[in-house]
Amino acid sequence: MKFIPVLTDFNQLEHCCTDDLYYFNQKPFSGVILTYHKNKMKQSQTTLSHGHVQGRYRAWYQNGCLKVIGQYQDHQERGLWTFYHDNNVIARTGHFYHGLRVGYWRIWNKQGKIIWSGEFHSHNTHKITYHPKNFQSFN
Repeated sequence: MKFIPVLTDFNQLEHCCTDDLYYFNQKPFSGVILTYHKNKMKQSQTTLSHGHVQGRYRAWYQNGCLKVIGQYQDHQERGLWTFYHDNNVIARTGHFYHGLRVGYWRIWNKQGKIIWSGEFHSHNTHKITYHPKNFQSFN
């Protein structure tokens, strides 16, 4: 098995590319993990159950602002997810089901103006609405 070390407060936690599980002392890990940026600011927090990502997930930018909040179920994104720009303005929101985007999603620019909205059905997009007057400010 090929392992990739994950910088956490455990230091020995590893992610296995072969079975996509997280290990601590060569056993699938259960518990809360925290990862950190190189500047020692918190990068992410999630819960693992028998090596699988399970439950609430949060991530932060290096400046400490929230980057994303969502839920995992059975190692896949599930339910409402909210992503933020590095200035704390919401960047996009929408739902996942078994790791796939579903339902109504919206995207905002850094100034908080909506630039895109649409519905997803198993990665097929329908009913897209672009907001061209705000689109140039996407980045």
